[in-house]
Amino acid sequence: MIKATYDLGLAAALLTFGFELKEIKRNNPQKVQFFFNSDETKEEIEDICNRYFNNVLAGSFQTFFNNIKTLKNRIYSSE
Repeated sequence: MIKATYDLGLAAALLTFGFELKEIKRNNPQKVQFFFNSDETKEEIEDICNRYFNNVLAGSFQTFFNNIKTLKNRIYSSE
């Protein structure tokens, strides 16, 4: 299954929970879109997304923060 998002925080959360980042696409100069590949079912991915947006997702804050930095590095190094 492929999950796509423009949300940097959600992308970092998906990385934190073990989803594989497949691709980052720059659709326009102002936005990037993150694509994740997963062996998980759609329900499992949507559960992570819903818990993220409902502010009840628990995990490693250090890993989440490091994943944000990693994603930003990948975005800006590809310009």
